[in-house]
Amino acid sequence: MFPVSFPNTIRKWVCFCILLSGGVLPTSVMARDVISFTKPYHDIDIAVSEMGIITQVLVKEGDVVTKGQLLAKLDDTEAIAKLKIAEKAKEARGQIEAAEVELKLQSSVVKKTQELFRNNHAEQFELDRAISRESVLQANLKTLLEDIEIKKLEYERAKIQLRRRQLFSPIDGIVTEIYFDQGEYVSLNQPAILKVVQLDPLLVIFSVPVHLTNRISVGGPVDVQFTGSKQTVKGHVEFISPTVDPQSAETRVRVRIPNPKNKLRCGAECKLILRDKSKPIVNLVIPESSRQYDVRFEK
Repeated sequence: MFPVSFPNTIRKWVCFCILLSGGVLPTSVMARDVISFTKPYHDIDIAVSEMGIITQVLVKEGDVVTKGQLLAKLDDTEAIAKLKIAEKAKEARGQIEAAEVELKLQSSVVKKTQELFRNNHAEQFELDRAISRESVLQANLKTLLEDIEIKKLEYERAKIQLRRRQLFSPIDGIVTEIYFDQGEYVSLNQPAILKVVQLDPLLVIFSVPVHLTNRISVGGPVDVQFTGSKQTVKGHVEFISPTVDPQSAETRVRVRIPNPKNKLRCGAECKLILRDKSKPIVNLVIPESSRQYDVRFEK
């Protein structure tokens, strides 16, 4: 215990030295925060590529949808009819079969004419005519086979045209808005029918001072803290823009945050915690041995 008469200034310095004697240098780091807001990883207005009347809307706002799920349909009566015609056309084999039979018969005629010609029972022009006829029939058959290939392609085109009258979800997500109802007409000036967003994962775009970007790396983990709940979650850096805003000296950084079961709120304020391990913080800890001193200061 210091005497009461001990000078006040000296006692303060002694106390400070005692604290320093028990100080430690932990591996804690200095940090700087960058504020932004969470947003959907994908935010898609699903639109039609053709005009028409909506005959079906198969979802409602709030529905969870999967990639490839049918969401809505335009009037597709004509497209279905064209598809059926194209399907029948590509399967038509009557003309090909008739051409194959005729060619087979003419090939037999050519063989017989060649034999007669060798035995001097046929003239050269008769043989030439038979061979010429066979060549024409071969070309006709080839043309029919090529037509079938074209009809197969026309069938595929008809399927594409039918699919363009149907809206499928390109992602796993949630329907958040429906712009048109069943029976309404959709034009190419306003083609979007509904909106689907993906909330797992979430996306955050941070504007990070360029001199702090050396603390993060593409693919590396980062800590993101929600300012309301104080909850800290792990995210991963997807992209660091190579360009810098000359006015703010900041660059865009994309961070992906896993959000299983959509527990994290979209649109919530959050901060990116940037840590610098090269600058440790000194934490002063009073050791046990110093607790024997009763340090008192005069008023």
